[in-house]
Amino acid sequence: MKTLKLLGTSALVAALAAPAFASGPEVGDSFTVTFNGRTGLDIYYVIDDSAFAAGDDSLYMEQQYTRFGFTANGDTAMGAFKARIEGDFGGTNSNFRIRHAYGQVGPILAGQTDSLLRTGTPYVSDWGWDFGDATSLGNNYFRTQQLRYTTSAGGVKLAVAVEDNAVSNDDFFDVTANAQFSVGPASLVAVMGLQEDGDVVVGGAASFSLGIADAFVTANYFDSNGGSGLGGVVSTAGDTGLGLGAGAYFPAGDNLSAYVGGSVASSGDTANEQTYLTASLTWSPMAQYSIIGQLHYIDTTTVAAGVATQSDQLVFDNRWMYKF
Repeated sequence: MKTLKLLGTSALVAALAAPAFASGPEVGDSFTVTFNGRTGLDIYYVIDDSAFAAGDDSLYMEQQYTRFGFTANGDTAMGAFKARIEGDFGGTNSNFRIRHAYGQVGPILAGQTDSLLRTGTPYVSDWGWDFGDATSLGNNYFRTQQLRYTTSAGGVKLAVAVEDNAVSNDDFFDVTANAQFSVGPASLVAVMGLQEDGDVVVGGAASFSLGIADAFVTANYFDSNGGSGLGGVVSTAGDTGLGLGAGAYFPAGDNLSAYVGGSVASSGDTANEQTYLTASLTWSPMAQYSIIGQLHYIDTTTVAAGVATQSDQLVFDNRWMYKF
């Protein structure tokens, strides 16, 4: 990581602050820009790759986990100022895409970042690839354009937002909320969303320590009006779905750690189901360099016209990653 300290007025300060606040608060005398990112390569071996040809095995290499960007921090009369720009190569045909692009002054955030339906929620898997976990709370929702307000009171951090609907932009925005708080040794987050098509999402997660591991549990309920949710497990209008997940991180020395997790999801009407299990081992010979071996098992049952179709996939993933 490289940090550039800018003192006084600069071209970068002017570019970030002046257009938004031409006659208002300005960034103060001290302004910091931090450049960061990572390079990486993933090698996947998929047994029974039914996404392309049922029964065939497939081997892939991808670099979409390579990402870079910067975070800018300063002070204004309205409060702390933050801007974040970050992109990766996870777009169509491995093209560059924007992950985060937002500015925040005090309690107001505007731009693209994580939906409040996933912010603060632990993931059953951070795999993020085509065969990633589609059932756990955090993995259903992506980064959205949004206008967000955040406040804290009585030990509870509350955020509300209007978010762009990624599926349909016909009528209105999604309205989402997120509350984070602690109860004893556990950190909790609760989420709620009313989507543009009438779908309702409620859920939550808890993170806690088991002494030998850091663990979490998640839950997500989806009431579908428009006919989608829970990663496709809920696929018809009027259907409901429930997703449950859990995971634990186990340290194994200074340079080695392990993770196990899994989730299940089921729809109320169509009887679609998915089971996802994952385990990984991470070796970090240096603070910036990691080699991660992952094993994923996905079992999916899809019901169409009263006929149930089952598919199983076993995926080996080897990730080489260097942070800077």
